[in-house]
Amino acid sequence: MKVFITGGTGYIGSHVARELVQRGDDVRVLARSDDRARQVEALGATPVRGSLTDADVLRAAAGDADAAIHLANTADAQAGDVDRAAAAAIQEGLGDRTYVHTGGAWVYGNTDGEADEDTEEHPPALTAWRAANEAEVMARGNAVLVMPGVVYGEGQGLIALTYGDGRYVGDGRYRTALIHVEDAAHLFVLALDGLHGSRFIGATESVPGRAIAEAVRPGGARSETPAEAQERLGPLAEVMTLDQQFSSARAREQLGWEPRHRDALSELAA
Repeated sequence: MKVFITGGTGYIGSHVARELVQRGDDVRVLARSDDRARQVEALGATPVRGSLTDADVLRAAAGDADAAIHLANTADAQAGDVDRAAAAAIQEGLGDRTYVHTGGAWVYGNTDGEADEDTEEHPPALTAWRAANEAEVMARGNAVLVMPGVVYGEGQGLIALTYGDGRYVGDGRYRTALIHVEDAAHLFVLALDGLHGSRFIGATESVPGRAIAEAVRPGGARSETPAEAQERLGPLAEVMTLDQQFSSARAREQLGWEPRHRDALSELAA
């Protein structure tokens, strides 16, 4: 396949690009700078020069591809608008070919037990924009939505950012739905063969925040108040203390997804 990827030099995206290259696909990755282009080439992929706001570049690259995976996010106040416009351009270019869109499990809010793709969403403020964007994406008819939990692994990601100094909030009993970056990347690759209109949650285990902090900082974990977390993390404080549990049965049954990393605390401790 010829696959176009946005965010292909990022945390998850670089693993996606590498896996696609290793299986023999022709991988094209959006690159906004010379440095990013060199990173793309190091992965064995071909850079497509442009940024996430270059609609004509996105449309043309998708038009020349068999499928596309949109992983990039500006992570700023304009993130929702940029995501919506980029998705529209890529889907227009693809026509009826498969488009894989990145969502996130946070949109379900506190799950009150185990949730799945059909559970009603209660998104926190940080991700409230996703619902409208995803509705537009799915309405175009060629999309597959992948919704990972909190991604960890290789000392990167939000776990490293929020738990790196061993702090957890309150009693730390809230459960964070986790997925290793390699398992997340594999799910995105498998989603290229998913039925259009499908949604897939990717999470392997739900771990209490206190246990995460203790694994990351043995002997040095400590509690902080919600106000202290808000001051330290800003909007991330709300989403990182959501209590979430998920079933990923749909991804296993329909895509054959079999996560390889199932002991997050041991890996975080290492």
